[in-house]
Amino acid sequence: MVGIERSMLLGSTIEKRRSRLLIAALTGVLATGISYRFLVMFGYGAGDFTWPLRAAQAIMAGQNPYQAVTPTGPYPFHDYFTYPLPVALLAVPFLPLAAEMAGALFFGLSSALLAWQLSRDALWRFPLFLSTPYLLAATLAQWGPFALAAALGGPLLGAAGFLKPPLGAIAFAYHPSRRALAYAVIGALVSLVLWPGWPLDWWATLHQSTEPHNPALLAPAGFVLLLAALRWRKPEGRALLLAALMPRHPYWYDALMLWLIPTNFRQSAALTALSWVGFLGWRMFTPRAWQDTRDDLLWAWQIATLYLPALVLILRGTNDGGRMGEHDR
Repeated sequence: MVGIERSMLLGSTIEKRRSRLLIAALTGVLATGISYRFLVMFGYGAGDFTWPLRAAQAIMAGQNPYQAVTPTGPYPFHDYFTYPLPVALLAVPFLPLAAEMAGALFFGLSSALLAWQLSRDALWRFPLFLSTPYLLAATLAQWGPFALAAALGGPLLGAAGFLKPPLGAIAFAYHPSRRALAYAVIGALVSLVLWPGWPLDWWATLHQSTEPHNPALLAPAGFVLLLAALRWRKPEGRALLLAALMPRHPYWYDALMLWLIPTNFRQSAALTALSWVGFLGWRMFTPRAWQDTRDDLLWAWQIATLYLPALVLILRGTNDGGRMGEHDR
């Protein structure tokens, strides 16, 4: 009898894993296709994945990526390589691909990884794939889906989230893990063996970057987000607090991390709908919105339609949650 029950449980587990793989694969294929279409249509090459690709090319040529990758033209060639060195190593397998396919495939794989994590026990989060931040991230092959997957995954994936430090910090705040921190330190030490001076070079390029990066805290009414500290024991409270403190580009795509805040389908769908209210409002009431990307207007719409609703969601609950290490898997 026990053997039959074990067989049934094993069969159910295998079937669930197959379903999750199918969901992840379909999501990845669809995300790759959408991102590729956008990248080709707008002439963005590999989008934001251009910087890791250029850095990988420099490393393969024996050059210092922080010196070799410099501004040479309009987006996506207008800024320095401002990522940690391991990001360049991650991009090496993508070098044989055309730029558009490399960027789209990175975004698609990140989306598949996110869908795999969500399909375990959080299918109600799937409205995020219809949100403005996600779709705009697809147009630029952005890191948001990767960072969200890191927040919802195990320690190894959590450590990988630090490849994009500001988003990785939000992911770690949501899902703290001593093992993830240890893996991140080990990865950093290995990279130092490969290229001992890269942290100093990275720090220098961060100060040379021409891209605006400010925390939501400094946006109009952004100081109100400090109220998230009242729910610091909750994963959602910590995530929102870090999202308010971490510097980010003012455009919409990095707001994708706010989809860590909803705790059910209704909240996730509502935040997705509000993202379109904010984006369309910004487009309609901002003259020349695409050309005149004023930081204050971008921030104002996002604070009103995304950050403040997220704050309301977490303040409605009690301040209970877990401590570091409880999520280690």
